[in-house]
Amino acid sequence: MLDIETLAAEPRAVVIQIAALVWESGNLILPESKPEKLEDLSFPTFSMLPNAAYQRNRVIDPSTITFWMGMPDLYKRLTTNPSPPQHCLQLFSEWYKEHKPEYCLCYGATFDHVVVQSLYDDLRMKNPIHYRDQLDMRTMIRQSQVKCPELPTWLESHNALHDCIRQAIWTEEIFKLAKS
Repeated sequence: MLDIETLAAEPRAVVIQIAALVWESGNLILPESKPEKLEDLSFPTFSMLPNAAYQRNRVIDPSTITFWMGMPDLYKRLTTNPSPPQHCLQLFSEWYKEHKPEYCLCYGATFDHVVVQSLYDDLRMKNPIHYRDQLDMRTMIRQSQVKCPELPTWLESHNALHDCIRQAIWTEEIFKLAKS
């Protein structure tokens, strides 16, 4: 599962957070309360904050800034102590190759994968996610008509790692239906 947070809603958006998780179907075990550290989760996770200042020629949309200003505490957490984007993508690539997911899900087909690919292209780096392995959840949701299940209350919207967890929970429900 891959999720990003950005400063625009288009393919060349500045990325402020990239997160991912890998789990085996049926083994997504979540704590009842928010974990203190990522390592406390029962599945491998990745979350980094790319520094927007290093993302030249990428887009910042004023309406997206207005959106983030409605959540100042979260925005501050997502933009404090960022790392250079090259460093973030290098670490993500290493993490992805180490965990070797069979495929990479995003909520939609035309945003997260597209933005991440364009950032890799801008930095002249190779994306570890092959295009044939890029799947989208929105299609699965529409086809299965599975409603979002009850979620842990500690999950925070627009935190990329929490969004990955939320989407993984929903995907588990879809997988259960497919197996029945």
